[in-house]
Amino acid sequence: METDRSTNVGADLEFAQGRGNLTIDVYNRIAGATKGHGILFDPRLPATAGFADPSVQNVAKMQNKGFDFALAYSGTIGAGKVWSVSVNAGHYKNKILEIAENLTQFFGPTGTRIGTAVINQIGQPIGAFYGLQANGYFPDSADAASHDDALGPCAVPPCQTNAKVGRIRFVDQITVDTNGDGRPDIRDGLITSADRTIIGSPHPDLTAGLDLGFRTGSWDFSATVFGSFGGQIFDAQKDFYVFRDFSTNVVRTGSRIPSACRRTTAVRTRTPERQVPAARSVRRIEPGDQQLLRRVRHVRPAPHGPGRLAGAGVIAPLDPVGAHLSPGGEPVHHHGI
Repeated sequence: METDRSTNVGADLEFAQGRGNLTIDVYNRIAGATKGHGILFDPRLPATAGFADPSVQNVAKMQNKGFDFALAYSGTIGAGKVWSVSVNAGHYKNKILEIAENLTQFFGPTGTRIGTAVINQIGQPIGAFYGLQANGYFPDSADAASHDDALGPCAVPPCQTNAKVGRIRFVDQITVDTNGDGRPDIRDGLITSADRTIIGSPHPDLTAGLDLGFRTGSWDFSATVFGSFGGQIFDAQKDFYVFRDFSTNVVRTGSRIPSACRRTTAVRTRTPERQVPAARSVRRIEPGDQQLLRRVRHVRPAPHGPGRLAGAGVIAPLDPVGAHLSPGGEPVHHHGI
């Protein structure tokens, strides 16, 4: 069982003799507010465990703090023509407050063929992306050789295994605690899995919608547009269409390719070493913004006559529901969010 606590303050205002209204709601919601009844988590077991399903567990306390508002107005144009427009938007901040059993973080629940890239950490949003920060590319063989420690200590820190021309240069995070106070204060000069950090979040900064309506006589037209902005996605498919399991390097020779279905132009290397740390890095993080034309429809009156229902209407959608615009402006279709 999960227990939640919610506190909110709102206002509902009407103006222009009832033609317009404004609704505002500010909230603070705590999921797993009662000790022992935290948010529910379904831990996945590896396939080697057989068909046994693990029990769903109460694992953490989480906070959602934000606001929602809606503004609507309607008017007339001449006689018998009525129009309406409404706008709604919402913003929230998600943060994990506590994790059960004195833990500070846990991974999952989902993973990819290159490992788990999702972490749940105190003070961070739930489902945050976790990996290495990138710091450009190795531009030439001399620079790459100075950082490569495949055959021994490198000449210039940070040392990175299998550093090659065109491969990603990663950031050496502050990970070493020299005075024992529990706070890292220096870098170790090596690029390892210890350098992974929060590299993105799926949570949007803003969601918004727009509803438009127009009615004249017996005809009724309406449209709904929705948008989500500021969220990010972890593109595991880059393992195939960009990194190609690192049998090539990742220098792009052309401009940005907006479609995920096109292959990135890359310079092929003779030695197909797998650059393992790059498997979960910020280079797989993409903008998750989307703009969705949810519905455009018109309603026309059914013809009157013997055997026909008076006042019946026919609803005719004018667009394929689910058409999105990608960040590059290309229309794409999503099968899930």
